Amino acid sequence: MKLGDEAMERNDPYGALRYYENGMRLDSMKGSLIYSIAEAFRGVQNYEKAAYYYSKIFRRDRGMIFKDTGIKLAEMQMQLGKYSDAKLNWRRVRDEYRESPNSYEYQKAIQSMRSCDLAKQWTAETPIFTLSDVGDPVNSGDSEFGGAWNDDGSFSFTSLRGKYDQRGRLESEIYFIKTYRADSTLKEINPEEIAFLKSSQNCGNFVQSSKGQKALVQISEGGHRSIHFHDGLKWKQILPASEMDTSNYTHPAFGRIGEIDVLFFSSDRPDSYGKYDLWYVELTKPTNAVNLGPDINTPGNEVTPFFRKDQDALYFSSDWHHGLGGYDVFRADYFEGKFGYPKNLKPPFSSRYNDLYYSFNAAKRKGSVTSNRVSADRYGGCCNNLYLFEEQEIIKADTLPKIANLEELNKYLPVTLYFHNDEPDPRSRNTETSQDYLTTYREYTRLLPTYQEEYRAGLNSSSQIKAEESMDDFFINEIDKGVGDLLLFSELLFRELEQGAEIEMTVRGFASPLAATDYNVNLTQRRISSLINYLKNYERGKMRPYLKSTESIKGNLRIVKVPFGEYVAKERVSDNPNESNAIYSIAAARERKIEIVSVTRALNDTNLTQVNFESEIIDLGLVQPNSNVEFTFNFEVVNAKSFSLDSTSTSENVEVNFSPNYARGIQNFSGVITIKNETGKQNKTIELFGNLVGFNKQLNITYEVKEN
Repeated sequence: MKLGDEAMERNDPYGALRYYENGMRLDSMKGSLIYSIAEAFRGVQNYEKAAYYYSKIFRRDRGMIFKDTGIKLAEMQMQLGKYSDAKLNWRRVRDEYRESPNSYEYQKAIQSMRSCDLAKQWTAETPIFTLSDVGDPVNSGDSEFGGAWNDDGSFSFTSLRGKYDQRGRLESEIYFIKTYRADSTLKEINPEEIAFLKSSQNCGNFVQSSKGQKALVQISEGGHRSIHFHDGLKWKQILPASEMDTSNYTHPAFGRIGEIDVLFFSSDRPDSYGKYDLWYVELTKPTNAVNLGPDINTPGNEVTPFFRKDQDALYFSSDWHHGLGGYDVFRADYFEGKFGYPKNLKPPFSSRYNDLYYSFNAAKRKGSVTSNRVSADRYGGCCNNLYLFEEQEIIKADTLPKIANLEELNKYLPVTLYFHNDEPDPRSRNTETSQDYLTTYREYTRLLPTYQEEYRAGLNSSSQIKAEESMDDFFINEIDKGVGDLLLFSELLFRELEQGAEIEMTVRGFASPLAATDYNVNLTQRRISSLINYLKNYERGKMRPYLKSTESIKGNLRIVKVPFGEYVAKERVSDNPNESNAIYSIAAARERKIEIVSVTRALNDTNLTQVNFESEIIDLGLVQPNSNVEFTFNFEVVNAKSFSLDSTSTSENVEVNFSPNYARGIQNFSGVITIKNETGKQNKTIELFGNLVGFNKQLNITYEVKEN
């Protein structure tokens, strides 16, 4: 054990396993030895054996002595793809740290439980294509990482490998991390000559820019990592910038922030949000490091950044953001002065293994990913290998359905999007918001633990787990599904607009009955506003020109808002804000939503008329029983063809004064509702039939009858 521990201190889990395995032959029941051999197997990334020994000690110890065993067991189970088992153990970790909700352990358990649910969903999907193993001689029995295609067609990479004789025996027990370059056929490899490095020095990944700049990581004998930069004339250390700074600096990547050339990197600086964070420095001001902020960085590790200038997007790997296990690959788009929220690339780029060092050469349209997903080594998935992909593979794998006409687009509706109580912009009476729907969605999903806690309150142990699973299912199958539906619908919608379609999209908004009725009407208008903001920001604003309705571009998107508020909420949903079920029940959550219910083509047929209503819903507010209330709908007949009204259908007690024809221009019609002796919230409809685009139009009138 002593010799094994010394090997682990030297970061040599292979050497440690030789001693620990001998120890197990002498005493296989010793708790500290079982834990140590689990750590060593984890160090060589043999997840199956690590999980076996962590499970063995966890069953005996239950975290009393070896506090982190539950976390490490769950992590290994995720990397084995055993997501149900992992989620059960993450739940145990969560409950163990319930009294410390701000602790790393509690937050990691909460994050990982949701990751397990998402991972099961993502792995059930068929990958769009398969990454290609680079093969010999680039990939070897050792470890290769940080691959990148160069503009001249060669391929650079870094490898931890030794020197072997003709019989395949290692000539020296010392391994060195060096950078190499393979020719375009990937059949001939040679070491890169780095002038300032000694032959016995290790280095990390090597990168170069299109301007001839270079950067690499130097690793000292003690394992400390620093970044060196070559400006075309000489090498110099730029990070750390001070001898007083003992932090590690690694994974350099050239990129741009707006119009400024920068160097991205990963560091465990003490002012990070977690372990390793992503940062950048301006190449002209390397002492002023800027953290990429809490949307990108987490309590875990964010590493191996890569900036794609052709997309204005940052790629990186993280072991915290929702993923499949280990490190997954993520993308964050740069738009309007900031990086957006990261998106998991999912398979084939991400897997249950460690997936790192995404890179892509826009000139060659080729990319690379580092992963330990396949290994024939004795100790399992020990070693990283390089995998390749081409942009053409992604293009060929485009699975978007082909839409023959706009009517087919309606088959993908309704798209239902959910909100937390009083979101967005709580305690506001505004009808618009600056928030994007995806921002409200992400904040909503972070509240899943709170929803589970409230939903299971007062139940026995077995019922609590069922309640939690029901809430998980609601978030996965309804809230998450809504976002997936929205992303698919958005791309299909954009394709139609790009082809010059004039589209009218109807969105209805709903609320649960927790506030005053008029407040809820404004709230649902804010919710619809957040969807409009999402459309404006979609794919860096590529839909904005169609929302502005300018003459310089063909195609137009008009949003019809129908903010119902709580008028159509289910009666079983409580309106008592002191009852937790009024907020945290699934029934209440289902009422807080907006729906994209239809799209119609405008000005597509000269025999039809486009009629734009100022509002397709009128809220009369509080009214008295046994009274008559007047209303007016204002609208515009857009094209030269007059609007001919064939027939109408109205709810009971609604009388409307119509004309048979309405000419081009601003028009209106009025009517009267006879309020009967009924109480509560009411919704009445008026349906128009005629030569309309879509052939009919439903209008709504809402009001609340106050009890005497």
